[in-house]
Amino acid sequence: FLQSHYRRDKGPGGHLSVVGAYDAQEQAVLILDVDHLLHLPYWLSLEALLVAMQAQDPLTGEARGYLIARHG
Repeated sequence: FLQSHYRRDKGPGGHLSVVGAYDAQEQAVLILDVDHLLHLPYWLSLEALLVAMQAQDPLTGEARGYLIARHG
């Protein structure tokens, strides 16, 4: 996802982090940021995350995406 859609980080590159939880009532996800030295885990609205995931990558011209990993 592209953090600059909702944070002050203004880099053009994408960001990969884990969604650690989902709050259905609040329609929010808990982002377990892989850059934990700069960003503690934080809650983000599902809408903001989806918009950030749809941002166009300037190098490929394609939308960003997601990966679902399951065990078993």
